[in-house]
Amino acid sequence: MHNNKCTRCGLEKTPENLDKFGTYTSKYTDKKYPKSVCKKCDNEIVKSGLYRREKRSPMAENSKCSSFLGIYIGERVLSNYFDHVERMPNNNPGYDFICGRGFKIDVKTSCERVGRRGIRFWSFAIQKNKIADHFLCLAFDDRESLTPVRMWLIPGNRINHLEMLSISVSTSSVSKWTAYEKPLDKVLECCNALREH
Repeated sequence: MHNNKCTRCGLEKTPENLDKFGTYTSKYTDKKYPKSVCKKCDNEIVKSGLYRREKRSPMAENSKCSSFLGIYIGERVLSNYFDHVERMPNNNPGYDFICGRGFKIDVKTSCERVGRRGIRFWSFAIQKNKIADHFLCLAFDDRESLTPVRMWLIPGNRINHLEMLSISVSTSSVSKWTAYEKPLDKVLECCNALREH
């Protein structure tokens, strides 16, 4: 006997929305059947189980999560730094915000790293993104304190041919990007507010 709707949220299983339900294979008949919960509820069940077993924590509480710096910190900083921005949903292709002037802005964050020869630098994954009009590159000191050190708003046509933008901490490297550097006062305020929160 198979349920005709999601046992968790009540979504009806109709021929039009069967793609919203995952499937399982019966060990008796080798036939595939829709699961009794929809994909969305199934994902929530899996996530909540991982949280309960402490195998995963929400991104906002997990500074080791790869998305924590870029999404939770970087995008929040941008939304508080600029007036009149429209935030896009997570994983929006090509950009994270549209500013008041209609420009598409992709947020990139990096903590300071040390290369093979002891050279300290920040690296931002541009991935040859031709969609964004500007890249907001936010450089932090390290993963623990997450203190913003520098911020650049770089036009896309300057760097969108690159897979990775690396900026050395040295004065000569940083000075190449001075024209695009933005003041950090609002960024520091926002980061302090996030720490207190």
